Amino acid sequence: MRHSLRPATLLALVLVSGCRPSSPVEPSTAPTEPAPAALSLNSHDEDVERLTEAVRESRARFERLVAERPAYVYTSHDASFSGHSWSYRLTVDHERVTRREYEARDDGGKRIETWVEAEPAVGEHPGGPTTGLAALYDQCLGKVLTRDPADHELFVEIGDDGLMSACLYVRKGCMDDCSEGPRVSAVEWR
Repeated sequence: MRHSLRPATLLALVLVSGCRPSSPVEPSTAPTEPAPAALSLNSHDEDVERLTEAVRESRARFERLVAERPAYVYTSHDASFSGHSWSYRLTVDHERVTRREYEARDDGGKRIETWVEAEPAVGEHPGGPTTGLAALYDQCLGKVLTRDPADHELFVEIGDDGLMSACLYVRKGCMDDCSEGPRVSAVEWR
């Protein structure tokens, strides 16, 4: 669970209110910087410069956080319009992926495939991310947001933790399973 409050502030609120947090907050893993509000932007409503600015601000936040805590785990999840879904969970240390886990489920939610890769075999299976978040920010800024908005809808989502959760393009006129670009559904700092 992510909290935008500093651990000491959260603990003080818990003590004053007599409430217990839903999960323990360990000061060694919680970010020390308050997060900005979540954003959801697209090229239909905003110009590409605004999307790019939001990603650059998010990247600056990520760089500050990763400088403080260079080890993290992130999850990338996606689903097809037909209901099939898949997720990758990557363990990263100093922007080097040391472990990659995969799980696929059918349209009924039944697990149909799993595998785990560890160094030096990370990237052995095709598909999915094989890099840390810094490279996903590079992909967003260099390959997604550079698409021509006359031919593509561009989407950027910044999560409530201030980090990029999606940077996608969709070719105009495409109907199903058309979005391309990095997705991050969770980040856990180690």
